[in-house]
Amino acid sequence: MKDIFLLALPGLILAFCLSLFSYWVSTFHPVLDAFFLAFVFSIVVGALIPRKEKLWVGLGLCKDIFIPLGLFLYGTQILWQKVLSDLSVMGLCLLNLVLYSFLIFGLNRVFGVKDKVSLLTGPANGICGISATAVFIPFVQAREREISATLTSLFLVGLLSLGVLLSYFSPRLPERQYGILSGSVLNQTGLVKAATAPKEKQIRQVALTTKYFRTSLIIPVSLLLFFVGRALSRESISPGLRRKNLKYALFLASLFFGASLIVSFTPLGEYQKSIKPVFKVLFSMTLVSVGLLCDVKKALTRDSFYNFLSNVVAFFVVLGVSYLLLHFGLV
Repeated sequence: MKDIFLLALPGLILAFCLSLFSYWVSTFHPVLDAFFLAFVFSIVVGALIPRKEKLWVGLGLCKDIFIPLGLFLYGTQILWQKVLSDLSVMGLCLLNLVLYSFLIFGLNRVFGVKDKVSLLTGPANGICGISATAVFIPFVQAREREISATLTSLFLVGLLSLGVLLSYFSPRLPERQYGILSGSVLNQTGLVKAATAPKEKQIRQVALTTKYFRTSLIIPVSLLLFFVGRALSRESISPGLRRKNLKYALFLASLFFGASLIVSFTPLGEYQKSIKPVFKVLFSMTLVSVGLLCDVKKALTRDSFYNFLSNVVAFFVVLGVSYLLLHFGLV
């Protein structure tokens, strides 16, 4: 046990330091998102480390330990009274999730991109980008190259989508409609904050509440990906491993939804804000572990390029559908 702890120490220390630094930087402005910063910083630092073998044990533990713990704490940030306040907005978010998933999967099939890349990228765009990817990885059984292709696309399309919303839709849409549009189509919480930064606090809250509903879908979609991935996979998987993965998904679901129900309907909800910094730092360690293990060179592949194109097409379709529904008052 002592030897394993010593082997894990370098990776754990680096992940914690990068996570803490990201959270500290995020406190300087509301637009700065700790999760997004943690991922970007980890990519940069990872590119500067020539040999990462000494980090593998610690980074693996980050994913094994801090995904369950992080999702439990993530659940404490969900208030169901707010999330479920507008059924039409919930319907829009679900529609966008379906559109992202099916469009990216279908286009990637045409381009010859691996199914695992599609299973990661489509739902991640519809939920919460990089955070969702970190949770989906064990259910899809994705490898490093597939993870790199997914994260590259999410990052680039996220920046593109932010530019489109700020430059074209922000000055043209009524503020509440713009808040719903931002919260329902952008793939990162940090991007939602950035897109609504010029607006009043009430509009930012509308956008973030919409985004939080999408985040609440992370566990149900993980379970769905588990079954879809098994159906599409050509790899032989033992019944024991299937049962293990299913139990893991149900365990995560109980943590996430249990925590969210506790803070939503008991006096413990008063501690939600005090829990937030701990949640940010610990869950960021998971994103750091993904970023450090992501090889930038492996991201520059044919699959990455075509997956990016599929993401761009899917984004504009989702954006167009969402805009029309809002314009005609259906949401």
